[in-house]
Amino acid sequence: MPSPRSLPFAAALAGPGLAFLALATDVGLAWPTAALMGGCVVLDAVLAPSRAGHDAPLPATSATATWLPRTFAPALLAFTLWTAHVFAAADVGTQVLLAVCAGIYGCTFGINVAHELIHGRSKLDRALGGLMCATLLAGSFKVEHVRGHHRDVATPLDPSSAPLGRSLYAHLPQAVLGNWTKGWALETRRVRRLGLPWWRHELVGWATVSLGVLGLAALVAGPQGVVFVGVQGVLARVNLEIINYVEHYGLRRDRRPSGRFEPVRPCHSWTSEHPVSRVVLLNLPRHADHHAAASRPWSTLRHHADAPELPAGYPAMFLLALVPPVWHAVMDDRVRAFTGTLSARAVASAA
Repeated sequence: MPSPRSLPFAAALAGPGLAFLALATDVGLAWPTAALMGGCVVLDAVLAPSRAGHDAPLPATSATATWLPRTFAPALLAFTLWTAHVFAAADVGTQVLLAVCAGIYGCTFGINVAHELIHGRSKLDRALGGLMCATLLAGSFKVEHVRGHHRDVATPLDPSSAPLGRSLYAHLPQAVLGNWTKGWALETRRVRRLGLPWWRHELVGWATVSLGVLGLAALVAGPQGVVFVGVQGVLARVNLEIINYVEHYGLRRDRRPSGRFEPVRPCHSWTSEHPVSRVVLLNLPRHADHHAAASRPWSTLRHHADAPELPAGYPAMFLLALVPPVWHAVMDDRVRAFTGTLSARAVASAA
């Protein structure tokens, strides 16, 4: 009998559950994708965060916090191959819709969950996280996110941190390509520094796993299965960079006279306390605390009063970012107001 503290996380399984149901009944992924995103937007608005809720952890047992993310790794591989089979038999219009929806699912329940696992302390978690990334052809994320993004976030050195005024569509090309090249460069330097053979390059390993996934897709669905895995992987990575755009837009760390950037603080990531998004996305919206303590488990991430708060939940902000004029109208003044407050506090503390 599951603990009552574990029951809210049935919501975290709702997306994959809807996806498997949709494919099993041959009704496509469009309606579960719309239902999940639309439901989160509406429920986040209705169940607006309260001040009292800021200090409340998610109601998860330690067993749930440990094992729930792990269950997604085999499920993602099965989902990907199953969807490739459906994709191969569909008409072109359905294929386009299927790939777009699968890309959204791949980011939400693939890369996002892998993100939790690659920060894990156990080799099992990190391996499962790498497997999930490789399933989506995003092995570089496992390296770049941990060794690059967390070090360089909110600086010009981080491809995922968009400066104030940059639109999403101007940001995406450099974010997607920059993260891949940066991840490769980081791992290449590590291999050379340690004098390791080329086959010890971690991204060579994950690329090999990705080739294995493509091979399985070819066995299951032929050439069109390979096309599907490639397209959904690219779309999942694009969706990831849209989320990164939302999480760090306009926030910058100061450069000190020494040339070094100030340490990463909660004020360098946008956070959100909207409860439905927090549950479905495994607490990702408490992103400021994740950057403050990357090894802290997702279920115990904390609210920070000095972190800037988004005006809506993650799904709503994701949709808002797709319309740059509206995004800038909503966010740019918020960024200026928040950075102005930080500057005023710095002056006051110096005095």
